[in-house]
Amino acid sequence: MGSGLLIDFPKAAQAIIEEDPQDKVSYMVSSPPGQFVLGNAKLPEPPAGVKQRLRVQVAKSLAVRERIARELVFDMIVPLLLLGLVFGALVYAGIAA
Repeated sequence: MGSGLLIDFPKAAQAIIEEDPQDKVSYMVSSPPGQFVLGNAKLPEPPAGVKQRLRVQVAKSLAVRERIARELVFDMIVPLLLLGLVFGALVYAGIAA
């Protein structure tokens, strides 16, 4: 309020940002000239020359994305390998007969 800005940060928005307790999410709201208003003041500055009236930054860790990617790969590769083995056995059985 001292900067003339009123930040209405509803609990629903905060719940969405902080949905996964294993995923670290940081956010920062600042007003020109880089005056911290709300969130994590340690986020990096944007590139020079970017003009703004109000800046909202959101940063997420890569740990959860990497875990999800590993799970997706595993969930896809195992069935495809099994399917390949079954098709290979069928082709072998068809040729051998």
